[in-house]
Amino acid sequence: MRMLTRLVAAAAVAVIGFTGFAIAAPTVPAAEAVVFDNWAADELVFVRSNGGFTSYRVTYTTSKLGSRTATGTWSSSWTTIAPIDINGDGRDELLFYNARTGKFSIRKVTSKGQVSGAAIRQGTLGKGWTTLVGVDFHPDANDELILYNATTGAYRTYNISAKGVFGKPLVQTTIGARWTSVFGMRINAGDTRDRLVLHQSSTGKARIHTLTSKGALGTRTADENWGRWTRLVPANVDTDAQDEVVFYNSSSRRYKITDVRTTGAPRTIRSGTWSAYRMVIGLNVDPRPTTSQVAQEVLRLVNKERKARGLKPLALSSTLNKEALRWSRYQAKVDRNQCFHRPDLTVGMPAGWRLIGENVAYGYRTPSAVVQAWMSSPSHRQNILRPSFTHMGVGDATSSAGYLYWTQIFTQQR
Repeated sequence: MRMLTRLVAAAAVAVIGFTGFAIAAPTVPAAEAVVFDNWAADELVFVRSNGGFTSYRVTYTTSKLGSRTATGTWSSSWTTIAPIDINGDGRDELLFYNARTGKFSIRKVTSKGQVSGAAIRQGTLGKGWTTLVGVDFHPDANDELILYNATTGAYRTYNISAKGVFGKPLVQTTIGARWTSVFGMRINAGDTRDRLVLHQSSTGKARIHTLTSKGALGTRTADENWGRWTRLVPANVDTDAQDEVVFYNSSSRRYKITDVRTTGAPRTIRSGTWSAYRMVIGLNVDPRPTTSQVAQEVLRLVNKERKARGLKPLALSSTLNKEALRWSRYQAKVDRNQCFHRPDLTVGMPAGWRLIGENVAYGYRTPSAVVQAWMSSPSHRQNILRPSFTHMGVGDATSSAGYLYWTQIFTQQR
């Protein structure tokens, strides 16, 4: 993750004297905030032994189960059901797999959590895999696939296309047997690819590894004891860029939802008991918000920070939004794996400006993550909290490799 900031006064570029104008601060429709919260946070899907399932939204402010989004029945013959984003649109598909036959089926999921239409692809992947999991370890927008056998310790990784076609194995190795939960997750806001978490229910042992661009295990960043839980599931149940972990014990029906950081020490957010389930799945089924909704969310977060310090709120400028989006798209097009400023900050500015500030960033997945990062940097925070600024514009764009570029422009208007 990278950020840069820049500030230019009107006098410094000799453009004082333009006719000024004001833009009224827009009202943020409640529906847009709901859309963003739904997209940023996963749903939790509970699967019973007979194949019946129920999915719920999670109230991100409390991590409580919210409204029920879907209910139905899947075949009980599937031994693994894994969420995986195969086309990079931010919405998960579901991969159903039977370890006894080796058969698999990849299906689309509606925003209501229901399986939709014919299978995207079906076939065989070989018998005996105990874990199939979608993990983002390659510099593109979609997930890759990891297969693991807890009996033999066999471990494979694959690229998978938007049509569900598997490439040749990227990695074929062993990583030790008896890991009962194997999954990828974003632990820190600065992670540009998932880390791999391994957990043994019999001992409570947990390890976290970085992953190479082919999915091989890299540096071990944590070696902890997390307790003897039957199943661990990654799920982003709030609206930040980091995943949480759901711990579940099928015999006692106890659960807890925790934050996890690089050190591996989980912090419990919520705990309690659920009914008896065979599987718990974290699933994102909502479409990504529009550019306008993203801009409104950044504005909300910025003005929340300003209000907490007694500063006047900024108004969102359509002119600045347009210029910020143009520059983010340019950064994404050239995709240098780093962010950089506009060479001339006065380009595309509305008439009557007196001061310009600009923040850029690269790699952050959500508005909350990028605003948090900007607020953690003194120079970026100074732009966000500058009392003299009156207007803001923001734009984000995704490169062909799946990386998000951000541009935030501030002005003082007369």
